[in-house]
Amino acid sequence: MKTSQAGRILTLYIYLLNGQTLNKQQIAAEFHCSEKAIQRDISFLKSFLADTGIHGDLVYNALDKGYQFIKKEDLQQQQTVLVLSKILFDSRAFNKTDITLLLDSLIEPLSRNEKQAVLPLLHNEKLFYTPLQHDQALIAKIWDFSRYINKKQTIAIDYQRADKKWVTRTILPYSLIFSEYYFYLICYNAKYSSHLIYRIDRIKSYRISKEKIYLEAKEKIEEGEFRKMSQFMLSGQATTIRFAFTGIVEAALDRLPTARIISQNDKETIIEADVYGDGVIMWLLSQGSRAHLLSPPSMVEKLKAEVLKMNEFYC
Repeated sequence: MKTSQAGRILTLYIYLLNGQTLNKQQIAAEFHCSEKAIQRDISFLKSFLADTGIHGDLVYNALDKGYQFIKKEDLQQQQTVLVLSKILFDSRAFNKTDITLLLDSLIEPLSRNEKQAVLPLLHNEKLFYTPLQHDQALIAKIWDFSRYINKKQTIAIDYQRADKKWVTRTILPYSLIFSEYYFYLICYNAKYSSHLIYRIDRIKSYRISKEKIYLEAKEKIEEGEFRKMSQFMLSGQATTIRFAFTGIVEAALDRLPTARIISQNDKETIIEADVYGDGVIMWLLSQGSRAHLLSPPSMVEKLKAEVLKMNEFYC
């Protein structure tokens, strides 16, 4: 016996609330009616949901070939998982084992329907994901170093420098930062009375040290300030640079968060920025003739020397 339209709509609504997918062919067969009638029921339900202010919508799932009720909070959760997953893929910071663990942790709380909506959007990126050359597991290291920072714990590390030489350092880590594909520890070293930066993938082993290092709050480099002023995580002294720029100004202001426009005309923009160390030289060189460093003189000389070395390659 056929069910009335009102009865069908009520049943379909209950199906949707229970997380079921409405496939027109299957539903039409169940209620002994045409697919057109089911399509009219679905259109009615879409209007009903919109008019009553219920926080959700009917969304067609191509994978299951049917309609699903997606609550707005569920949709937001799916969007959050998608965005965070994209950021993880683009960071390239984690090896394939770690990236799988992180993605699984994000996706696991989703319902079956939500997973079916999100997973196809991530399939290709997961398939072609390429981690960094060091290919190390980092999750445990990040956790351990974060705990040391929280406890103000002095540690000893065995570290491989960029020149491949090994050194052992006793340090007080006080900040962990991600920048340009890598995670870094910002630390204080009592022997050198200085703040040092270590890439954590180059820390091959670490252990709690009996030596105690104390650092006054006023001596710390504030993490937020350091992020804004440090380019390519190269340490050094704080300084103010000034350069003439003929490229896209927005790109310079985004790359140097402390940047400010001093003057501007049809030919160029004069920009000042507060930076730590000489890492900004790498960015200036990447801009080619679009960036002309004006000050400080000491950094101008370093950049000039680098350009002369580069020039030797092409003479």
